[in-house]
Amino acid sequence: MKKSIALILAVALFVVLAGCGNSNQGKDTLPPAPTHDDTTPPAAPSARPPSVFVNDTYYQIFESRQSAVPELDESWDYLGTVQSEVSLSETPTGNFQASGSGIGAEIYHSYDGRIPLYYMDDYLGEKYGDSIIVVFNGQRSLYISNDVRDEIYRIFDTVQLHCLLVDGDMYKLRSIAGGGDFSLSDSYIFLGEVNSAVSLYELPTENLQANRELVIGAKVYRLPADETEDIVVFHDSNLRYYYARYFTGVG
Repeated sequence: MKKSIALILAVALFVVLAGCGNSNQGKDTLPPAPTHDDTTPPAAPSARPPSVFVNDTYYQIFESRQSAVPELDESWDYLGTVQSEVSLSETPTGNFQASGSGIGAEIYHSYDGRIPLYYMDDYLGEKYGDSIIVVFNGQRSLYISNDVRDEIYRIFDTVQLHCLLVDGDMYKLRSIAGGGDFSLSDSYIFLGEVNSAVSLYELPTENLQANRELVIGAKVYRLPADETEDIVVFHDSNLRYYYARYFTGVG
């Protein structure tokens, strides 16, 4: 993805803060999926994601990027508009009540709505299930029921971190950068090129192997020793992937 510097920094921050792995070593996972059913309000923490209660079902926001929210077509049925609103620290309890969405927002529903699945920089395909699209000020947001959310979390929990194996050490992606005044100095140690990739549901098992195909062929350098023991991968001339050591002694 070619991005402006601001967008790249946003992606970098997201990559640093998010992730899940299935390895027994250094496992990072998403928070546990909720266990309540669709007719029981979840416990309200100090702040919650935007949600909507309509026709005896709770829906929580899943996607707000316009490029990722499905377009409205004949598969979506118009239900009405948001009639009342509570704060994000509260749980909606009345029909057509919402938190984080303006009064008057239009609600469209499908029991078999298309739900595109994105995990960080990976597109995992689509799922279909009980969901609503909320339209406010011309912007669409996709909300999903708790049952669907549980299923999606189980899918996400099988996806490994974006990792790279180098000389027996596993490295995980920590940030992405591009442009700027960066220059490759003699203190950067060339380690080779990423030569293969396993699926994003696996961890690499061979030297200079990743679990994302997009970095195959990219040059790998160890950063200057006086800075860090981490490495940088040059995906192309404008994009740098920085990896931090995840765990050691692989193989």
